[in-house]
Amino acid sequence: MQGASVLGRVATGPRAGQRVLRLGSNPTAPLVTTGGPRHAHIEGFDLHANVAVRAGENERLEHLCRYILRPPVAQDALELTPDGTVLLRLRRPWRDGTRAIRFEPSELLEKLAAMIPRPRANLLIYHGLC
Repeated sequence: MQGASVLGRVATGPRAGQRVLRLGSNPTAPLVTTGGPRHAHIEGFDLHANVAVRAGENERLEHLCRYILRPPVAQDALELTPDGTVLLRLRRPWRDGTRAIRFEPSELLEKLAAMIPRPRANLLIYHGLC
C-alpha cells in the first residue's frame, strides 16, 4: 500500500494498479523536481530542509511544531458525493492543475493506512527540533 500510495496508484480492489482519479489535472504538465533552495522532490518523496528557528524564537518554534503535527487530512477538505465516492478538495491547485482527488471509500482508507508508521520505525526525521 505504501508503494502504491507514493506512486499515486490504487493498491487494492477492482481498480488495483490504476492511477487515483485527479480532477482538473493536466497530464501534459511538466513534473516538478525542486521548489526552492534546500528542497528536493525525487521519486515521489519530498525533502524540505530550508527552515531554521533561532534560539529564543518561541512563537516561531511553536508555529513550526504545529505545522509538523497537523493532521494528514483536513476534515473540511473531505466531501462524500451522492454517488458514494469521497472527494478530497485541495487547498491550492497543484502545478498540473489538480484541484481535487476522487476516491472510492476503500481507496481513501488504503491511503490513510499507508501513512500509519510501522512500530519502532521512524518515517520522518526532524533534525534540531526539541
